[in-house]
Amino acid sequence: MVTDSSEQNNKDKETRNTLTKGYVVFTQFILEVFLFIGGAILLGLYLDKLLNTKCLFLLIFIMLFGFVPIYNLVKRMNVENK
Repeated sequence: MVTDSSEQNNKDKETRNTLTKGYVVFTQFILEVFLFIGGAILLGLYLDKLLNTKCLFLLIFIMLFGFVPIYNLVKRMNVENK
């Protein structure tokens, strides 16, 4: 079976689109990690200082906000694979 040049170009475009989508999902995940974990640290440190606790709120907020980027990544990957 012989493939013509248009089929090869379609494969290249599909590969490029797949790589671009993967890059976008990866950057969104990294930005969400910085945003949510950074926000959790700032909020936890503020409340710990305000209420004179050692690291109670810092740990609570890191545990709560740490799962949000992972959940969003799994949700995005399931949508991309459909």
